[in-house]
Amino acid sequence: MLEEYVIDKDINKRIENYFKLNKANELWQFGNNILYKMCQSNFEHTKQEIIAGKLWIIGRSYAAALERRKKYNNISSEDFFTNYVIPKMLTNANTIDTFIDKAKKYNYTMKDNIDKILYIHKFLTDLFYELTGLNKRSLAS
Repeated sequence: MLEEYVIDKDINKRIENYFKLNKANELWQFGNNILYKMCQSNFEHTKQEIIAGKLWIIGRSYAAALERRKKYNNISSEDFFTNYVIPKMLTNANTIDTFIDKAKKYNYTMKDNIDKILYIHKFLTDLFYELTGLNKRSLAS
């Protein structure tokens, strides 16, 4: 019982901090909205050019580019995307798209959904780690 209270308290504090941070970052809302619209208009991860474009633009926007990596460091960024990133994303496209489609239905302020949201985030973080040898949490977010 006590453990549940501590977990709930931590989650509520994190949610509160998230909204405070978003309020403080209204300056960046216009740019974020462009990225969100890009993703909404190109939801699926089944076309190479969409995968590459989204990962490139989002990665660069949040200083979390996949090209910055430990793994496969001896090959060019273009070859890295062509030979590793895109095949990995295409292999996982159905899982990624299903997760994201389900996430659209979640109420992000409800602690009941935190486990589902974190599961999706961890899946993407793990996938990016396999590709880069780095934790790309910002990109997964």
